[in-house]
Amino acid sequence: MEKPNDLIDSMSEMIALSCYRNTKNLLITAAELKGPVDTEAIKLAVHRAAEAFPQLTGCLREIKREGRHYLAREQRPDLDFPVRMSELGTHSGSRSILEAVLNHLEASLDRNRDLFTELPGEFHLVKVAEHHHVAVPVINHVAADAVVASAFGQRTVLEYSEIVTGIRPDLLDPAFSISTAKKRPVAVKKRKYADILVRSLLTLSALAQKPSIPAGHGRKGDQRQFHVKRVLPEGPTERLTRPAAGKRIRFIDLLVASCSAAVDAWNGARNVRPGTVTTAVTVNVKGRYSGVRGPNNASVLFFRTRPEDRQDIPRLAELIATARTRQFRNQMDFKLRQNTARTADSLRILPFGPRRRIVHFLMQRHRFSIAVTQLGVVWPLIINGVPTAESFPTSVGDMEITEIHGVGYKLLSGTQLLLIVYIYRRRLNLVLASSASLFTREDTEAFLDAIVDVLLNSARLVDPQE
Repeated sequence: MEKPNDLIDSMSEMIALSCYRNTKNLLITAAELKGPVDTEAIKLAVHRAAEAFPQLTGCLREIKREGRHYLAREQRPDLDFPVRMSELGTHSGSRSILEAVLNHLEASLDRNRDLFTELPGEFHLVKVAEHHHVAVPVINHVAADAVVASAFGQRTVLEYSEIVTGIRPDLLDPAFSISTAKKRPVAVKKRKYADILVRSLLTLSALAQKPSIPAGHGRKGDQRQFHVKRVLPEGPTERLTRPAAGKRIRFIDLLVASCSAAVDAWNGARNVRPGTVTTAVTVNVKGRYSGVRGPNNASVLFFRTRPEDRQDIPRLAELIATARTRQFRNQMDFKLRQNTARTADSLRILPFGPRRRIVHFLMQRHRFSIAVTQLGVVWPLIINGVPTAESFPTSVGDMEITEIHGVGYKLLSGTQLLLIVYIYRRRLNLVLASSASLFTREDTEAFLDAIVDVLLNSARLVDPQE
């Protein structure tokens, strides 16, 4: 009989149920490698790293207790974590490495995974040229959030380093994320019935809202996804990510304000009237609340702005900072997890198949203008217990890790725009994923450039010292 700890957490269960049709829920942290690579050592390193993450070495299993259906994780020692080698072939200079590799792996990424019979991840090593490879860990979101997926990539590099050099590096704490401050866990506030009723009504009303989205030239029903990337130099990265002088505005506030203003600027140039812009922001609750466990420690905050709010970017950033503080004070991030758990529990009278169709339908109804995930520093170097802006590791022997490409691949097909932001080698990386039903590839490039332009300008407006 399964132990209670074998059951997956409610957030992971909802993600598993939403893996349906064009929703693939894949997290990719691809590392670009320059220099000699020992492919056999890579395979061994991946298998060693996977052993440190039990959620990556097990399959799902549905169990029934007292007439209710639950999902549990079952370890599968008979299955090796898949490692696949391939060659990219001719690479056109008109496409980025990120786009070329994703197109190369499209058949594998878009296939329907059976999480009951196969492990929730795989590792690809794609050869671009002699001494130029891209290592591509692909993890299903059911088994990890972005922080854990990044930690798996880091662990793989550290294991590889020990294999090829014979020296075991220090393993760092993989749980750090600056999406929320690291602090002493707080107690969860007890919810009153009236509060639960209000939250339920707000959730239902949100499903009926039609937030403004940028006008694009995408083709209705097109199930592809485009990914474009911009990397800012160290100087602008440092200016953007440090707190504004004498203000409580943080980078995430500037980011939400810039995305909202970019929607207006984009639509205004196309004679589309401004409306309500809703931004969904992923936050990490690990370390904030006691008793939070599981491979998925993410939650979401929602920010809603009106056209009149977006006329003054410094004022808008302050409004968002105030709303962010209020939502954290009211524990809105944890309440969302509680609502998710309540939804999962209410559907357990049904087996997996019908539950999956219902959850997919509900997820597709919840729309917002743009979603933002801020990962902080990828593989932060920790000095005296304090994470820094430096990234580690960046090289192994003669092999250099020149870039990290963090991508969310079709996390929810109803999410038409997802911006992932992180720092690697002290440089800010922005990766925009767009649905081809909304944007063409050219639209995606242009809209990300619009966000970057507004972001750089907003930093100067908010902090006049610059």
